[in-house]
Amino acid sequence: MTRNSPPLPGELACTDPPSQASSSGSVIPAGPRFATACSERASYGGEVAKLARLLGFEPMPHQELIWDIALEHVGGVLVYREIVWTIARQCGKSVALLCLMLWRCLRWPGQVVRYGAQTGIDARAMLADTWWPRLEHSPLAEVLSFRRQSGHEALIFENTSRLGLLASTEKSAHGSTLDAACLDESWAHADHRLEQSCRPAMVTRESAQLYVVSTAGTARPTPLAARHIYLEEPHGEDGFWPRLRGLQADALFGWGRRDRLVPVAFARHVIEALPGARHVELDCGHVPQVERPRQTHNAIGEFLAEVS
Repeated sequence: MTRNSPPLPGELACTDPPSQASSSGSVIPAGPRFATACSERASYGGEVAKLARLLGFEPMPHQELIWDIALEHVGGVLVYREIVWTIARQCGKSVALLCLMLWRCLRWPGQVVRYGAQTGIDARAMLADTWWPRLEHSPLAEVLSFRRQSGHEALIFENTSRLGLLASTEKSAHGSTLDAACLDESWAHADHRLEQSCRPAMVTRESAQLYVVSTAGTARPTPLAARHIYLEEPHGEDGFWPRLRGLQADALFGWGRRDRLVPVAFARHVIEALPGARHVELDCGHVPQVERPRQTHNAIGEFLAEVS
C-alpha cells in the first residue's frame, strides 16, 4: 500500500471507501483511498483480531488494517498518538472501536479509556444497549462488570482498567488522566472542544492514543472536514500539489508552531513543491492573524516591501 498524500507528523490518517459489489452480488475488497503506509515495525493488531474472534466477530480486512497500523510499536511503545479514521456506514466501525478499547483495557492494567459519540446520550446508548448485552454473554463476562450509575457508566475490569464515557463538553476529560479516547461520529462535533479536553489528560501517559473516527456527515463545515482539505484529491490535473507547483506569484507561507491541524513540519512538502516561496514561523496555533495579529501583520508587511 502506498501513501497518496503527505502525512501529518505524529498522526495516522485513514479514509476508507465502501467495498464494491459486483454484478454477481459478491463483495470486491477495496483498499483505503488515503492511508498511512504500513511499516516494518511490530504491531499489536493481531492481538485485537484474536480478541474480536473470541467475541464472535470475524475481522474484515479494513478493520485489521486500522488495527495493524494504529498499533504499531517500538519496544512496546505505540508509535501513533493520534489516529484519524473515516469510513463508510455499516462497515463495522463500532465493532472495530469496541475491540480496540477492550484490548487496551485487558492488555495493560489500570488503563483509563473513554468513548464519546455525537452526544453523551448516544455514547451511553452504545455502551449500555449495544455493547454490554453482547459482552455479558461473552467469555469476557468473567473479568468485567458494568457500572450503571447515571453519569458514571463504565465497564470495570478485574485488572482495574475501566472504559467510560465522554460527554460532549469541553470539560468532559478534565480532572482525570486518560490512556486512550475514541471520539466517534466526529462529523457531529462543531468544534475541537472534545479533542482539547482529551489531549492535556494524555500528556504524561506513555502510549496514549486519541482516535478521531467518523462516517460521512453533512455539508456543514466541521473540524473533521477541515482535515480533509489536505487529503482530498492531492494529485491529478486539478490536485492541490500540481496547482501549487504552477504558482508564479511571489508567495509567503505562515506556520504556527503549535498548529495541530497543519503542523509546521508540513512546510517541507510546500518547500519541495514551491522552492522559491518564503516561510515564517510564529508562536501560535492555526489562526495567526487572530492569535498573533501584530507579528502576522509585520511579516506580511516585510514580505510585500521586499517583493514590490
